[in-house]
Amino acid sequence: MRLTFILLAAITGVYLMVLAFIFVSQDRLFSNSPSELRYTPDDYGLSPEDIWVETSDGVNLHGQFFPNERAELTVIYAYDNRGKIGAGIGMAEILLNSGASVFMYHHRGTGQSGGSFSEEGFYRDIEAVVRKLRSEKGYDENDMVIYGRAVGGAVAAFAATQFNLRGLVLDSAFLNYQAMFRDRYPFVPSGLAKYEFPADRFLGEVQELPVMIMHSPDDEVAGFHHGKGLYDILDQPKMLIELNGGHIESFMVSREIIEQSWAFYIATLCSRCRMYMN
Repeated sequence: MRLTFILLAAITGVYLMVLAFIFVSQDRLFSNSPSELRYTPDDYGLSPEDIWVETSDGVNLHGQFFPNERAELTVIYAYDNRGKIGAGIGMAEILLNSGASVFMYHHRGTGQSGGSFSEEGFYRDIEAVVRKLRSEKGYDENDMVIYGRAVGGAVAAFAATQFNLRGLVLDSAFLNYQAMFRDRYPFVPSGLAKYEFPADRFLGEVQELPVMIMHSPDDEVAGFHHGKGLYDILDQPKMLIELNGGHIESFMVSREIIEQSWAFYIATLCSRCRMYMN
């Protein structure tokens, strides 16, 4: 009896230690891009303008603006990687080729941006970016398309509830943080999830906005049911694009699909083309 009690106590202790480790290390879920995907604008023959954005709570964010002289729209890329912004330069090239200008930025606590990781802070960041583009670049809100990948999807969906945007794109995003947390740690009480990032709730408030959802059935971080669930929440007009490859590899594996989808999507954002959304 005593041995059984000791064994149960030991198992319980180990389990509690595992729970404590998971609780304090959750921020690592937002940092998983490999260094070999990092490139600089020079690698693509691009010359962006460095722009610093100050948020309402005094945090300075680093961003890069890629102008496109023939563009009517600008795509704001709510970039999710914890490392160098260069990891997304290939995506910037695709967006430029689709016919848009591009503004990429790092959330607070990532890249060269100041501050520290904060869900509320991420929402302040995107608000500050939109206002910066209005005041410094002269864009109306309706000239902007916001693109969010992974956790950036929730940030982009939030922005769609705050501003009169032209479009919204979510790539490899999750329904909400708790849902992803349950997928990753099915043996852990979901109440230990530190964040919300409720993309599903935000999308429930979005109406009459053309939305493109991009997701891979092979995504091992945010399973395909997340992308499909977000798509099902939306009213028309909407698109669901199936990518190939895992969460990190999908960009390289699906580059041609991504290029074609963005070219089509940007074209549909003119009033005479919206009839082609399905």
